[in-house]
Amino acid sequence: MGFCCYTHPCTFTFTVKRLILFSSMTAEQYLSLIISPLLSYPGQLVIERSLDEMGVLLSVKVHKDDMGVIIGRE
Repeated sequence: MGFCCYTHPCTFTFTVKRLILFSSMTAEQYLSLIISPLLSYPGQLVIERSLDEMGVLLSVKVHKDDMGVIIGRE
């Protein structure tokens, strides 16, 4: 059993549940989970998945006012 702050057993259970949650998510859902809280217009977040010779490409489209947040300018 794991321990929160090395003394409390709740963290291990929480961590295992979190890992199970993330393992059942698609890459698009996981990326949305990370990006959405950063956006002023999360409803306009679009994540597209494509496959080419180099592998999987996830394209992110956001409202123009949120672009600076995504690329690290704001």
